[in-house]
Amino acid sequence: MRRKLCILCMLSILAGAVLCACQGTEAGRVPASENTEQQSAWAEAEPEGRGTASFLGAYNQVFAGMQGGRAALIYLDGDCVPELLILKDGEYQMYFFDGSGAKRIPLPDEGMRANAYGKRYAIESSEDSGTIFYWFEYVPGKGLVRVHGGDDGARRDYYLVYRNGAFDMELAADDEGYVWNTYDAEGDIANEAFSNRLAELGYDRLVCCTYLYEDVETAYENMGRMPDAGRALEDFVSGKAAAVEYVESRCEVPEQGFGGRSFAEISEELTAGEPWWEGVEYVDFDNDGEEELIMHGYAGARLYFDAVGDRVVKVLRTVFTTEVSYVAEMDEKRVVVKTDLIHGGRKCYWVMTYDGCGCLTDWFKLSAEYEGAEYGAGDRYEYRGRAISMEEFEAIRDSVQGL
Repeated sequence: MRRKLCILCMLSILAGAVLCACQGTEAGRVPASENTEQQSAWAEAEPEGRGTASFLGAYNQVFAGMQGGRAALIYLDGDCVPELLILKDGEYQMYFFDGSGAKRIPLPDEGMRANAYGKRYAIESSEDSGTIFYWFEYVPGKGLVRVHGGDDGARRDYYLVYRNGAFDMELAADDEGYVWNTYDAEGDIANEAFSNRLAELGYDRLVCCTYLYEDVETAYENMGRMPDAGRALEDFVSGKAAAVEYVESRCEVPEQGFGGRSFAEISEELTAGEPWWEGVEYVDFDNDGEEELIMHGYAGARLYFDAVGDRVVKVLRTVFTTEVSYVAEMDEKRVVVKTDLIHGGRKCYWVMTYDGCGCLTDWFKLSAEYEGAEYGAGDRYEYRGRAISMEEFEAIRDSVQGL
């Protein structure tokens, strides 16, 4: 049986809340938590029973039998003993220690996958949906996890809760047919209800496990390792490090398969070689309390980057003319808005919400189609795939406040 909670154990659990989060503290960047001294105390706390390392022996036995892969130790639930995360053959596996041995935590369905590789969401176009690496995403101490399934033609996110040695599915989303589809355990639900439930259930606090190791002992020794998101972005902009745009090869050591380019190379392409288009800004576009990086380019082109652990990764690219984009605010949250407003006969807005793991958690299309110079009451208006009135179109459009 697992040990009961104690005050010292709670300190360790809270330490897990910051083990794998991307938290920058550099000047000019907003820290993910204001109480860094308390975070340090949590990270240094030694939970009762860790000295015996009985769980380490059980985890070592499991990992050694796999002959390869990468491992991390995380505090998934609310007790004193960390869980074992393994990346093997392109999928994540989870194990817990029940006091006598390591037990596999099964996914809710045999067909469900916890993939480490896949595609970004495809919104209207698959141009920017090449293969990427999926971080393992969880809420420390709360038993909440997001894994990525799907296949080469689509992507699906599963929001799981860990109870009594197993996962249950609470929510899911996919992008089949360039449509944002959302579900709960009973079936389809409205996009708005899905977004509200993410926050109600606590999935808006997901963080990434950004470090994986070649053995359990090293994973244990590095449980207190803290990433520096601010430094990662600075190193990218200053030319010391590249940004990850895609995955070149699927392997158990993810960083060996990352395909990246330098800031100078990306800037040259983004500005079409004309330096007056160049610019950078730091904006928290994913509501995680940290500022992300936006590179400006030719005629309004934009590239959106986030720091995940010690690496900068591309989140979104928008081009010019029909994809002019900017960061805005809607319902007290930051969103990225992509627009097509210069063509006659239509006005289109794609409104996208990202989280701190660089994952798209909501998007919708708002559009007007008309003949002539301006739209009117008898024209066609659409919101989230359904027809609406002109008044509704204008009200929703006006609710997205540009920054």
